[in-house]
Amino acid sequence: MAAAGIDKRYETVLTREALQRWIARIEAAPLTAIDTETDSLDGMVARIVGISLSVAVGEAAYIPLRHDYAGAPAQLDADEVLAALKPWLESERHAKLGQNIKYDTHVFANAGITIRGYAHDTLLQSYVLEAHKPHSLESTALRHLGRTGLSYEDVCGKGAHQIPFAQVDVTRAASIRAKTAT
Repeated sequence: MAAAGIDKRYETVLTREALQRWIARIEAAPLTAIDTETDSLDGMVARIVGISLSVAVGEAAYIPLRHDYAGAPAQLDADEVLAALKPWLESERHAKLGQNIKYDTHVFANAGITIRGYAHDTLLQSYVLEAHKPHSLESTALRHLGRTGLSYEDVCGKGAHQIPFAQVDVTRAASIRAKTAT
C-alpha cells in the first residue's frame, strides 16, 4: 500500500490519560511496533528521549520524554512513563517488532527494563533476506511499503550542524517518529 493511501492518525502523548489509553491499546494489540529515540548512538550509555508505538498501519503515538529546548512543551516524567510501560515491555506474551532491537534492548536495560516478546527485528530480517540491499529503516520501508521517510540526518542535520534529537521540536519529532513506527 502506498503511503498516500494511508489514513494517518498520529498522537503526541503528553498526558497521563493519553498514556493510559496507549497502554490499553498495546496490551490489546496482537503486535506492536516500538522504536526509541535516544541521546547517544552508544546503546550502552544512551538515555531515552522519546518512544514511538504503533498498533496498526497509520496509527501511532510518540511519547516525548526528554526533549530539551526553549519552548518545549511539558512532557511526562520519563521514570513514570517507563514504570508504566515496564510490565508490557517485559511481557513475553505481548508481541513486539522493531528495527535494530539489540540497540533498544541495551537502551531499555539502562532504564532497568528487560524487554521481552520481540517477534521481529526488521534490521536483522533485512540482513538475512536481502543481504545485497541497504538495511536502514527508510530504505526497507521504501522497498516493501512504498513509504518514504526521513533519516536521522534529515531530522537532526550532519556533522558540525547536527543537533541532538532532544533538541528537535516535539511536534516534528512526533510526526517523524510516528511515521517511522507505522
